[in-house]
Amino acid sequence: MLAAVSGEASRLGVSIAERGVEEVGDHIEFFAPQLDVVVQRRIEAVNEVSEPKKVKEYRPDPNLIELVGDDISEVGQFNRRDAVTCTGNEAKVTVKLTTDAYGYETSYIIKDSNNNAVLVMPETGSSFGKSQTYTDSICLEPGQYTLRLKDSGGDGFCSSYGCGSVSVSVDGSTVLDISNDKSEWKVVDKKFSVIIFSGRGSVDSGSSSFTGDSGFVSKSCYDTSVYTKIDKYGKETTWKITKKGSSSAIASMDAELDAYESKTVDAGCLQPGDYTLTFTDIDGICCKNGKGEFRLIVDGEDLFSGGSFIGSVSHDFKIGYDWGEGMQSRDWEFLQAHNTRREDWHTRCNDMYCGKKTSYLKWSSGLAADAKVYAEKLLDSCDNQGVKHDPGIEQGENLAKNKGTGQWGELYDADKIVKRFVDNEEFWGWHNNAHLTQALWYASKYLGCGESVKTMSNGETCRMQVCRYAKAGNCEMGLYNSEEGDNWMKPMMMDDSPCGPVCPPEGCYI
Repeated sequence: MLAAVSGEASRLGVSIAERGVEEVGDHIEFFAPQLDVVVQRRIEAVNEVSEPKKVKEYRPDPNLIELVGDDISEVGQFNRRDAVTCTGNEAKVTVKLTTDAYGYETSYIIKDSNNNAVLVMPETGSSFGKSQTYTDSICLEPGQYTLRLKDSGGDGFCSSYGCGSVSVSVDGSTVLDISNDKSEWKVVDKKFSVIIFSGRGSVDSGSSSFTGDSGFVSKSCYDTSVYTKIDKYGKETTWKITKKGSSSAIASMDAELDAYESKTVDAGCLQPGDYTLTFTDIDGICCKNGKGEFRLIVDGEDLFSGGSFIGSVSHDFKIGYDWGEGMQSRDWEFLQAHNTRREDWHTRCNDMYCGKKTSYLKWSSGLAADAKVYAEKLLDSCDNQGVKHDPGIEQGENLAKNKGTGQWGELYDADKIVKRFVDNEEFWGWHNNAHLTQALWYASKYLGCGESVKTMSNGETCRMQVCRYAKAGNCEMGLYNSEEGDNWMKPMMMDDSPCGPVCPPEGCYI
Protein backbone atom coordinates (compact mmCIF):
# COMPACT_ATOMS: atom_id res chain seq x y z
CA MET A 1 0.00 0.00 0.00
CA LEU A 2 2.76 2.47 0.90
CA ALA A 3 4.65 1.82 -2.35
CA ALA A 4 1.50 2.24 -4.42
CA VAL A 5 0.62 5.51 -2.72
CA SER A 6 4.18 6.76 -3.09
CA GLY A 7 4.19 6.00 -6.80
CA GLU A 8 0.84 7.69 -7.39
CA ALA A 9 1.83 10.72 -5.32
CA SER A 10 5.08 11.04 -7.24
CA ARG A 11 3.22 10.88 -10.56
CA LEU A 12 0.89 13.65 -9.43
CA GLY A 13 3.67 15.85 -8.06
CA VAL A 14 2.56 15.44 -4.45
CA SER A 15 5.29 15.85 -1.84
CA ILE A 16 6.05 12.49 -0.23
CA ALA A 17 7.50 12.79 3.26
CA GLU A 18 9.29 15.54 5.12
CA ARG A 19 11.41 14.88 8.14
CA GLY A 20 12.71 17.30 10.68
CA VAL A 21 13.07 18.53 14.23
CA GLU A 22 12.83 21.83 16.10
CA GLU A 23 14.88 22.52 19.21
CA VAL A 24 15.32 25.38 21.67
CA GLY A 25 18.41 25.50 23.86
CA ASP A 26 18.93 22.02 25.23
CA HIS A 27 15.23 21.22 25.00
CA ILE A 28 13.59 19.30 22.12
CA GLU A 29 10.16 20.74 21.38
CA PHE A 30 8.56 18.44 18.82
CA PHE A 31 9.43 16.01 16.05
CA ALA A 32 8.09 15.28 12.57
CA PRO A 33 4.80 13.39 12.18
CA GLN A 34 4.85 9.62 12.48
CA LEU A 35 4.95 7.62 9.24
CA ASP A 36 1.31 6.53 9.31
CA VAL A 37 0.21 10.17 9.57
CA VAL A 38 2.39 11.10 6.62
CA VAL A 39 0.92 8.24 4.56
CA GLN A 40 -2.61 9.32 5.45
CA ARG A 41 -1.88 12.86 4.30
CA ARG A 42 -0.44 11.58 1.03
CA ILE A 43 -3.55 9.47 0.39
CA GLU A 44 -5.76 12.49 1.03
CA ALA A 45 -3.68 14.57 -1.36
CA VAL A 46 -3.92 11.90 -4.08
CA ASN A 47 -7.68 11.61 -3.67
CA GLU A 48 -8.09 15.36 -3.88
CA VAL A 49 -6.19 15.51 -7.15
CA SER A 50 -8.01 12.47 -8.55
CA GLU A 51 -11.40 14.05 -7.86
CA PRO A 52 -11.16 17.68 -8.95
CA LYS A 53 -13.58 20.14 -7.47
CA LYS A 54 -16.36 21.59 -9.55
CA VAL A 55 -15.25 24.87 -11.07
CA LYS A 56 -17.33 27.71 -9.66
CA GLU A 57 -18.63 30.49 -11.84
CA TYR A 58 -17.26 34.03 -11.74
CA ARG A 59 -20.16 36.18 -10.54
CA PRO A 60 -19.18 39.52 -8.97
CA ASP A 61 -21.93 41.80 -7.74
CA PRO A 62 -22.92 43.97 -10.74
CA ASN A 63 -23.83 46.81 -8.38
CA LEU A 64 -20.23 47.14 -7.13
CA ILE A 65 -17.31 48.87 -8.81
CA GLU A 66 -14.59 46.24 -9.20
CA LEU A 67 -11.22 47.80 -8.41
CA VAL A 68 -8.66 46.65 -10.96
CA GLY A 69 -5.08 47.72 -11.56
CA ASP A 70 -4.32 51.34 -10.75
CA ASP A 71 -7.97 52.29 -10.18
CA ILE A 72 -7.67 51.70 -6.45
CA SER A 73 -5.13 54.50 -6.08
CA GLU A 74 -7.93 56.95 -6.93
CA VAL A 75 -10.35 55.58 -4.33
CA GLY A 76 -10.57 56.22 -0.60
CA GLN A 77 -8.80 58.36 1.97
CA PHE A 78 -6.30 55.66 2.95
CA ASN A 79 -5.04 54.81 -0.55
CA ARG A 80 -2.22 57.33 -0.51
CA ARG A 81 0.44 54.68 0.18
CA ASP A 82 3.82 56.42 0.18
CA ALA A 83 2.16 59.78 0.72
CA VAL A 84 1.09 58.70 4.22
CA THR A 85 3.48 60.22 6.75
CA CYS A 86 2.90 59.59 10.43
CA THR A 87 4.14 61.94 13.13
CA GLY A 88 4.06 62.10 16.89
CA ASN A 89 2.74 59.11 18.77
CA GLU A 90 1.62 57.18 15.68
CA ALA A 91 3.14 54.51 13.44
CA LYS A 92 2.52 53.85 9.76
CA VAL A 93 0.61 50.58 9.38
CA THR A 94 0.53 49.18 5.84
CA VAL A 95 -1.65 46.33 4.56
CA LYS A 96 -0.56 44.65 1.33
CA LEU A 97 -3.21 42.33 -0.13
CA THR A 98 -3.01 40.09 -3.19
CA THR A 99 -6.29 38.52 -4.27
CA ASP A 100 -6.99 35.22 -5.98
CA ALA A 101 -9.13 34.88 -9.12
CA TYR A 102 -12.22 35.71 -7.02
CA GLY A 103 -11.11 38.98 -5.50
CA TYR A 104 -14.66 40.25 -5.09
CA GLU A 105 -15.11 37.63 -2.33
CA THR A 106 -12.32 39.15 -0.23
CA SER A 107 -12.45 42.03 2.23
CA TYR A 108 -10.72 43.02 5.46
CA ILE A 109 -11.15 45.18 8.54
CA ILE A 110 -8.64 46.44 11.09
CA LYS A 111 -10.15 46.81 14.57
CA ASP A 112 -8.65 48.39 17.67
CA SER A 113 -8.71 46.87 21.16
CA ASN A 114 -12.21 48.30 21.72
CA ASN A 115 -13.49 46.47 18.62
CA ASN A 116 -13.85 49.71 16.67
CA ALA A 117 -13.10 49.51 12.95
CA VAL A 118 -10.22 51.85 12.01
CA LEU A 119 -9.82 50.66 8.42
CA VAL A 120 -12.38 48.91 6.20
CA MET A 121 -11.43 47.73 2.71
CA PRO A 122 -12.64 47.79 0.05
CA GLU A 123 -14.73 50.88 0.56
CA THR A 124 -18.51 50.84 0.31
CA GLY A 125 -19.70 50.44 -3.27
CA SER A 126 -16.59 48.67 -4.54
CA SER A 127 -14.93 45.28 -4.52
CA PHE A 128 -11.41 43.98 -5.06
CA GLY A 129 -10.54 42.74 -8.54
CA LYS A 130 -9.22 39.32 -9.45
CA SER A 131 -5.51 38.54 -9.10
CA GLN A 132 -4.67 42.12 -8.09
CA THR A 133 -2.34 43.59 -5.45
CA TYR A 134 -3.47 46.50 -3.27
CA THR A 135 -1.55 48.50 -0.68
CA ASP A 136 -3.19 50.73 1.92
CA SER A 137 -1.63 52.65 4.80
CA ILE A 138 -2.99 54.29 7.93
CA CYS A 139 -1.45 55.99 10.97
CA LEU A 140 -2.25 54.22 14.23
CA GLU A 141 -1.40 54.83 17.86
CA PRO A 142 0.39 52.12 19.90
CA GLY A 143 -1.83 49.25 20.98
CA GLN A 144 -3.30 45.87 20.12
CA TYR A 145 -5.17 45.51 16.83
CA THR A 146 -6.97 42.75 14.93
CA LEU A 147 -6.91 42.13 11.20
CA ARG A 148 -10.17 40.41 10.23
CA LEU A 149 -10.06 38.74 6.81
CA LYS A 150 -13.29 37.71 5.11
CA ASP A 151 -13.91 35.45 2.13
CA SER A 152 -17.59 35.22 1.19
CA GLY A 153 -16.96 32.10 -0.90
CA GLY A 154 -15.75 30.19 2.14
CA ASP A 155 -12.69 28.71 0.41
CA GLY A 156 -10.04 31.17 1.61
CA PHE A 157 -7.84 32.93 -0.90
CA CYS A 158 -5.25 30.29 -1.84
CA SER A 159 -6.58 27.35 -3.84
CA SER A 160 -6.91 26.07 -7.38
CA TYR A 161 -8.31 29.52 -8.23
CA GLY A 162 -5.03 31.27 -7.46
CA CYS A 163 -3.07 32.01 -4.32
CA GLY A 164 -3.69 35.29 -2.56
CA SER A 165 -1.77 36.66 0.41
CA VAL A 166 -1.79 39.49 2.91
CA SER A 167 0.88 41.15 5.04
CA VAL A 168 0.82 43.88 7.66
CA SER A 169 3.85 46.04 8.43
CA VAL A 170 4.44 48.63 11.15
CA ASP A 171 6.88 51.36 10.18
CA GLY A 172 8.17 49.03 7.48
CA SER A 173 8.62 45.98 9.68
CA THR A 174 6.42 42.99 8.83
CA VAL A 175 4.34 41.90 11.83
CA LEU A 176 1.86 39.64 9.99
CA ASP A 177 2.44 37.58 6.87
CA ILE A 178 -0.26 35.20 5.64
CA SER A 179 0.86 33.49 2.46
CA ASN A 180 0.40 30.07 0.91
CA ASP A 181 -2.50 29.50 3.33
CA LYS A 182 -4.51 26.76 1.59
CA SER A 183 -7.04 26.31 4.37
CA GLU A 184 -10.71 27.06 3.74
CA TRP A 185 -12.30 29.84 5.77
CA LYS A 186 -14.91 32.57 5.72
CA VAL A 187 -13.50 34.69 8.54
CA VAL A 188 -10.00 34.75 10.01
CA ASP A 189 -8.82 37.03 12.86
CA LYS A 190 -5.11 37.80 13.25
CA LYS A 191 -3.85 39.98 16.11
CA PHE A 192 -0.86 42.32 15.90
CA SER A 193 0.69 45.08 17.98
CA VAL A 194 1.71 48.61 17.11
CA ILE A 195 4.58 49.80 19.26
CA ILE A 196 6.63 52.96 19.14
CA PHE A 197 9.90 53.34 20.98
CA SER A 198 13.14 55.26 20.68
CA GLY A 199 14.95 54.08 17.60
CA ARG A 200 12.01 52.66 15.69
CA GLY A 201 12.79 52.32 12.02
CA SER A 202 11.58 51.55 8.56
CA VAL A 203 12.69 48.93 6.08
CA ASP A 204 13.61 49.67 2.49
CA SER A 205 12.12 46.71 0.64
CA GLY A 206 14.45 47.29 -2.27
CA SER A 207 17.67 46.94 -0.32
CA SER A 208 16.38 45.06 2.76
CA SER A 209 18.32 47.52 4.92
CA PHE A 210 17.36 49.88 7.72
CA THR A 211 16.77 53.36 6.34
CA GLY A 212 16.16 56.91 7.39
CA ASP A 213 13.52 56.98 10.08
CA SER A 214 15.40 55.45 13.00
CA GLY A 215 14.04 57.98 15.48
CA PHE A 216 17.57 59.37 15.91
CA VAL A 217 17.91 63.16 16.09
CA SER A 218 21.41 64.57 15.85
CA LYS A 219 22.37 67.14 18.48
CA SER A 220 25.50 69.18 19.02
CA CYS A 221 25.85 67.98 22.63
CA TYR A 222 24.13 65.91 25.32
CA ASP A 223 23.70 66.90 28.98
CA THR A 224 25.59 64.32 31.04
CA SER A 225 25.90 63.78 34.79
CA VAL A 226 27.03 61.09 37.23
CA TYR A 227 25.11 60.20 40.38
CA THR A 228 27.15 58.54 43.14
CA LYS A 229 26.02 57.10 46.47
CA ILE A 230 28.90 56.01 48.67
CA ASP A 231 29.18 53.05 51.05
CA LYS A 232 30.68 53.23 54.55
CA TYR A 233 34.13 54.18 53.22
CA GLY A 234 33.48 57.24 51.08
CA LYS A 235 37.04 58.50 50.97
CA GLU A 236 38.09 55.51 48.87
CA THR A 237 35.93 56.35 45.86
CA THR A 238 36.88 58.31 42.76
CA TRP A 239 35.68 58.40 39.17
CA LYS A 240 36.46 60.11 35.88
CA ILE A 241 35.06 60.42 32.37
CA THR A 242 37.56 60.37 29.54
CA LYS A 243 37.35 60.48 25.79
CA LYS A 244 37.86 56.87 24.71
CA GLY A 245 41.56 56.23 24.16
CA SER A 246 42.61 59.27 26.20
CA SER A 247 43.68 59.52 29.84
CA SER A 248 42.67 63.17 30.30
CA ALA A 249 39.59 63.61 32.47
CA ILE A 250 36.68 65.54 30.99
CA ALA A 251 34.83 65.32 34.33
CA SER A 252 35.77 63.66 37.63
CA MET A 253 35.10 63.26 41.33
CA ASP A 254 37.90 62.91 43.86
CA ALA A 255 37.71 61.00 47.17
CA GLU A 256 35.61 63.72 48.74
CA LEU A 257 32.39 62.15 50.05
CA ASP A 258 31.67 61.02 53.58
CA ALA A 259 30.15 57.66 54.53
CA TYR A 260 26.79 56.95 52.85
CA GLU A 261 26.78 60.41 51.24
CA SER A 262 25.42 60.90 47.71
CA LYS A 263 26.18 63.48 45.06
CA THR A 264 25.33 64.28 41.44
CA VAL A 265 28.14 65.84 39.41
CA ASP A 266 27.37 67.70 36.18
CA ALA A 267 29.79 66.42 33.53
CA GLY A 268 28.73 69.09 31.05
CA CYS A 269 27.17 68.89 27.61
CA LEU A 270 29.24 66.21 25.86
CA GLN A 271 29.68 66.26 22.10
CA PRO A 272 28.90 63.13 20.05
CA GLY A 273 31.66 60.55 20.40
CA ASP A 274 32.96 57.57 22.38
CA TYR A 275 33.69 57.92 26.10
CA THR A 276 34.69 55.84 29.12
CA LEU A 277 33.51 56.14 32.73
CA THR A 278 35.95 54.62 35.24
CA PHE A 279 35.19 54.13 38.96
CA THR A 280 37.93 53.31 41.45
CA ASP A 281 37.41 51.86 44.94
CA ILE A 282 39.27 49.14 46.88
CA ASP A 283 36.18 46.93 47.23
CA GLY A 284 33.56 48.78 45.20
CA ILE A 285 30.65 50.72 46.67
CA CYS A 286 28.19 47.84 46.96
CA CYS A 287 27.39 45.69 48.78
CA LYS A 288 29.59 44.48 51.64
CA ASN A 289 29.80 47.85 53.40
CA GLY A 290 26.57 49.48 52.26
CA LYS A 291 24.23 49.75 49.30
CA GLY A 292 26.19 52.27 47.29
CA GLU A 293 25.66 52.77 43.56
CA PHE A 294 26.51 54.95 40.59
CA ARG A 295 24.45 56.00 37.59
CA LEU A 296 25.44 57.67 34.34
CA ILE A 297 22.64 59.99 33.18
CA VAL A 298 22.45 61.35 29.62
CA ASP A 299 19.71 63.81 28.66
CA GLY A 300 17.74 62.74 31.73
CA GLU A 301 17.89 59.00 30.99
CA ASP A 302 19.89 56.45 32.99
CA LEU A 303 22.38 55.01 30.53
CA PHE A 304 23.81 52.45 32.96
CA SER A 305 24.40 51.86 36.66
CA GLY A 306 26.54 49.74 38.94
CA GLY A 307 28.47 49.61 42.18
CA SER A 308 29.68 46.04 42.70
CA PHE A 309 33.33 45.71 41.63
CA ILE A 310 36.82 45.19 43.03
CA GLY A 311 39.51 47.80 42.53
CA SER A 312 38.06 49.54 39.49
CA VAL A 313 35.50 49.17 36.74
CA SER A 314 35.25 50.88 33.34
CA HIS A 315 32.28 51.18 31.01
CA ASP A 316 32.46 52.51 27.46
CA PHE A 317 29.53 54.57 26.24
CA LYS A 318 28.51 56.43 23.11
CA ILE A 319 27.00 59.88 22.85
CA GLY A 320 24.95 60.78 19.78
CA TYR A 321 24.94 57.23 18.40
CA ASP A 322 22.35 56.15 15.80
CA TRP A 323 22.11 52.45 16.66
CA GLY A 324 19.55 51.83 13.90
CA GLU A 325 21.92 52.71 11.08
CA GLY A 326 22.88 49.67 9.02
CA MET A 327 20.23 47.35 10.48
CA GLN A 328 18.85 44.75 8.07
CA SER A 329 15.15 43.93 7.82
CA ARG A 330 15.76 40.58 9.55
CA ASP A 331 17.37 42.42 12.49
CA TRP A 332 14.34 44.62 12.82
CA GLU A 333 12.02 41.61 12.77
CA PHE A 334 13.89 40.02 15.71
CA LEU A 335 13.80 43.31 17.62
CA GLN A 336 10.10 43.84 16.93
CA ALA A 337 9.28 40.26 17.95
CA HIS A 338 11.03 40.76 21.30
CA ASN A 339 9.71 44.24 22.07
CA THR A 340 6.11 43.37 21.24
CA ARG A 341 6.23 40.61 23.83
CA ARG A 342 8.10 42.77 26.35
CA GLU A 343 5.43 45.44 26.01
CA ASP A 344 2.74 42.85 26.70
CA TRP A 345 4.44 41.30 29.73
CA HIS A 346 5.97 44.40 31.32
CA THR A 347 2.68 46.32 31.43
CA ARG A 348 0.68 43.49 32.98
CA CYS A 349 -0.29 43.82 36.63
CA ASN A 350 -0.23 40.83 38.96
CA ASP A 351 0.90 39.92 42.46
CA MET A 352 4.58 40.16 41.47
CA TYR A 353 4.65 43.60 39.84
CA CYS A 354 2.38 46.49 38.85
CA GLY A 355 2.74 49.92 37.31
CA LYS A 356 5.82 49.05 35.22
CA LYS A 357 6.65 50.74 31.96
CA THR A 358 7.97 48.71 29.06
CA SER A 359 11.73 48.21 29.02
CA TYR A 360 12.36 48.16 25.27
CA LEU A 361 15.47 46.55 23.83
CA LYS A 362 17.81 48.37 21.46
CA TRP A 363 19.65 46.58 18.68
CA SER A 364 23.36 45.93 19.24
CA SER A 365 25.55 45.22 16.23
CA GLY A 366 28.22 43.95 18.62
CA LEU A 367 25.91 41.38 20.21
CA ALA A 368 24.65 40.41 16.75
CA ALA A 369 28.22 39.82 15.55
CA ASP A 370 28.98 37.63 18.57
CA ALA A 371 25.74 35.72 18.03
CA LYS A 372 26.59 35.15 14.37
CA VAL A 373 30.01 33.72 15.25
CA TYR A 374 28.49 31.21 17.66
CA ALA A 375 25.67 30.34 15.28
CA GLU A 376 28.27 29.36 12.67
CA LYS A 377 30.12 27.29 15.26
CA LEU A 378 26.91 25.45 16.19
CA LEU A 379 26.63 24.08 12.65
CA ASP A 380 29.24 21.49 13.62
CA SER A 381 26.66 20.02 16.03
CA CYS A 382 23.74 19.74 13.58
CA ASP A 383 23.69 15.95 13.97
CA ASN A 384 23.59 16.18 17.78
CA GLN A 385 20.44 16.20 19.87
CA GLY A 386 19.94 19.51 21.62
CA VAL A 387 21.60 22.91 21.15
CA LYS A 388 24.38 23.65 23.63
CA HIS A 389 24.98 27.08 25.10
CA ASP A 390 28.30 28.84 24.62
CA PRO A 391 30.25 27.92 27.76
CA GLY A 392 31.57 30.74 29.90
CA ILE A 393 29.94 33.67 28.11
CA GLU A 394 28.87 36.67 30.15
CA GLN A 395 26.14 37.73 27.72
CA GLY A 396 22.62 36.36 28.00
CA GLU A 397 21.76 33.81 25.34
CA ASN A 398 18.77 32.09 23.73
CA LEU A 399 19.26 29.35 21.12
CA ALA A 400 17.01 27.68 18.57
CA LYS A 401 17.41 25.20 15.74
CA ASN A 402 15.32 23.76 12.94
CA LYS A 403 16.55 20.95 10.73
CA GLY A 404 15.09 18.70 8.09
CA THR A 405 13.63 18.58 4.62
CA GLY A 406 10.87 20.70 3.14
CA GLN A 407 9.26 23.06 5.62
CA TRP A 408 11.47 21.78 8.45
CA GLY A 409 14.53 23.34 6.82
CA GLU A 410 12.92 26.61 5.76
CA LEU A 411 13.93 30.02 7.08
CA TYR A 412 11.45 30.62 9.91
CA ASP A 413 9.95 34.05 10.56
CA ALA A 414 11.76 35.81 13.39
CA ASP A 415 8.43 36.08 15.20
CA LYS A 416 8.02 32.30 15.09
CA ILE A 417 11.47 31.82 16.62
CA VAL A 418 10.83 34.32 19.44
CA LYS A 419 7.41 32.74 19.95
CA ARG A 420 9.25 29.51 20.82
CA PHE A 421 11.31 31.46 23.38
CA VAL A 422 8.34 33.21 25.02
CA ASP A 423 4.79 32.18 24.07
CA ASN A 424 5.43 28.43 24.24
CA GLU A 425 6.82 28.69 27.78
CA GLU A 426 4.25 31.03 29.32
CA PHE A 427 2.79 28.39 31.64
CA TRP A 428 5.84 26.23 32.27
CA GLY A 429 7.30 27.87 35.41
CA TRP A 430 10.93 28.12 36.42
CA HIS A 431 13.31 26.81 35.26
CA ASN A 432 11.62 25.30 32.22
CA ASN A 433 10.80 28.85 31.10
CA ALA A 434 14.39 30.11 31.14
CA HIS A 435 14.15 31.23 27.50
CA LEU A 436 11.10 33.35 28.35
CA THR A 437 12.71 34.97 31.38
CA GLN A 438 15.82 35.86 29.37
CA ALA A 439 13.84 37.38 26.50
CA LEU A 440 11.70 39.42 28.94
CA TRP A 441 14.39 40.24 31.55
CA TYR A 442 13.58 43.82 32.57
CA ALA A 443 17.16 44.92 33.19
CA SER A 444 18.25 43.78 29.72
CA LYS A 445 18.62 46.78 27.39
CA TYR A 446 20.36 45.44 24.29
CA LEU A 447 19.72 42.63 21.80
CA GLY A 448 21.59 41.13 18.87
CA CYS A 449 20.72 37.95 16.94
CA GLY A 450 22.69 35.92 14.40
CA GLU A 451 21.87 32.90 12.25
CA SER A 452 23.58 30.22 10.21
CA VAL A 453 22.60 27.54 7.70
CA LYS A 454 24.13 24.57 5.91
CA THR A 455 23.01 21.70 3.69
CA MET A 456 23.87 18.32 5.21
CA SER A 457 25.05 15.22 3.37
CA ASN A 458 21.65 13.53 3.79
CA GLY A 459 19.90 16.40 2.01
CA GLU A 460 18.55 18.04 5.14
CA THR A 461 18.91 21.75 5.83
CA CYS A 462 20.18 22.75 9.27
CA ARG A 463 19.55 26.25 10.64
CA MET A 464 20.80 27.71 13.92
CA GLN A 465 19.48 30.88 15.59
CA VAL A 466 21.32 32.66 18.42
CA CYS A 467 20.12 35.76 20.31
CA ARG A 468 22.41 37.55 22.77
CA TYR A 469 21.36 39.98 25.50
CA ALA A 470 22.96 42.61 27.74
CA LYS A 471 22.44 42.63 30.60
CA ALA A 472 22.19 38.89 30.90
CA GLY A 473 19.00 37.50 32.37
CA ASN A 474 18.29 34.64 34.79
CA CYS A 475 20.57 36.23 37.37
CA GLU A 476 20.54 34.95 40.98
CA MET A 477 17.13 33.34 40.51
CA GLY A 478 17.73 31.03 43.47
CA LEU A 479 17.69 33.98 45.88
CA TYR A 480 13.96 34.45 45.31
CA ASN A 481 12.65 30.89 45.71
CA SER A 482 12.02 31.07 41.98
CA GLU A 483 10.69 27.51 41.75
CA GLU A 484 7.84 28.38 44.14
CA GLY A 485 4.77 29.50 42.21
CA ASP A 486 5.40 32.66 40.19
CA ASN A 487 8.34 33.88 42.28
CA TRP A 488 10.53 33.74 39.17
CA MET A 489 8.86 36.98 38.10
CA LYS A 490 10.43 38.93 40.98
CA PRO A 491 14.02 39.00 39.70
CA MET A 492 12.84 39.06 36.07
CA MET A 493 10.97 42.34 36.64
CA MET A 494 13.52 44.16 38.84
CA ASP A 495 14.74 47.50 37.51
CA ASP A 496 18.35 46.41 37.71
CA SER A 497 20.34 43.25 38.09
CA PRO A 498 23.90 42.50 39.28
CA CYS A 499 24.77 40.26 36.33
CA GLY A 500 26.69 41.57 33.35
CA PRO A 501 27.60 42.63 30.90
CA VAL A 502 26.34 46.14 31.62
CA CYS A 503 27.05 47.23 28.05
CA PRO A 504 27.22 45.44 24.69
CA PRO A 505 30.62 45.12 22.96
CA GLU A 506 30.39 48.52 21.29
CA GLY A 507 29.52 50.26 24.57
CA CYS A 508 26.27 51.55 26.08
CA TYR A 509 24.10 54.09 24.27
CA ILE A 510 20.65 55.65 24.52
